[in-house]
Amino acid sequence: MGECKFCSFAKILESYEFCPNCGAKLVYAKETVMDSDHVKLWGGESRIVTLFFVNFINTERTIDKSKIRQNAIYLAEAMDEFENIIKKYDGTANKIFPDNRILAAFGIPKTHRDDPERAIECIFAIRDYYQNKVAKKEFGNWRISFGVNTGWVFFGYVIEKLSYLTIIGDTVNVAARLTQVCPPDEIYLSSAAYEGVSDIVEVDFIGERMVKGRTESVKIYKLKGFLKEKRKSVKSKLPLLGREKEFEKLMNCVRTVNETKTLKICVITGQMGIGKTRLKEEFIEFFKQDTNTRFLRVIVQLRFIHLIIHLNYSLENFWI
Repeated sequence: MGECKFCSFAKILESYEFCPNCGAKLVYAKETVMDSDHVKLWGGESRIVTLFFVNFINTERTIDKSKIRQNAIYLAEAMDEFENIIKKYDGTANKIFPDNRILAAFGIPKTHRDDPERAIECIFAIRDYYQNKVAKKEFGNWRISFGVNTGWVFFGYVIEKLSYLTIIGDTVNVAARLTQVCPPDEIYLSSAAYEGVSDIVEVDFIGERMVKGRTESVKIYKLKGFLKEKRKSVKSKLPLLGREKEFEKLMNCVRTVNETKTLKICVITGQMGIGKTRLKEEFIEFFKQDTNTRFLRVIVQLRFIHLIIHLNYSLENFWI
């Protein structure tokens, strides 16, 4: 048995292509030719994630050594607590001390369908902690701002000596730039981040601005809070990835049902959080949108999907 490089799950068989615990693609460590012998590619992948930076802003410059020391203590304590809050919402946290920032990513290494919502809930939890500390005058001269973005990133353990995930891509860059234009105590979202949570949050449109490293302007929204009533969402805005084979098996089963007029039962089993419910919902949505499969839709909903809904579905072991 091997071990997953992303979540440290230890019961990995040689035949596994994906980790049954976090769903990450399993790539065994292999060296690449780089300028430094210390840089190795330990395996990684590209994925759509929602991430945000928490930027610490020092509002007072001083040469008083005692104040500088106390401010450093406040910063370290806040970063530790923010990291704990991020982990509570099943996110990944990277503390960047030289820049006084924390990067939080939701969707790696473990993916949830509600990762964008988790990110927003985490931000409000961090802000509540921050406001409580400021009220008690236990945050020094620090203020914070947030920059939130959603999009493709590459992540993996790129450098052997580092124990945290390296996350790179334009999505990261835009989130970082948003914190630079965001005023203290505010939360700025990109248009991509807002689209992922538009049915649950209230925002003000700030406008379009140019940010460093981009040739096109970025639409910016200021996050105000959660809506009292959730707007109706038509379907998930993130594409279904990595389950094409399983989806095709479901389609083949439906074709067999239609051709033979016989009942078929599918049992899907596997680890929690690997995408069972999402596969089921995508399958149902496919037939809702296809007006040419009325007869199939009746068979599927009454005889097929009904059974799947009441059985234990997952993706680790899939048979029809």
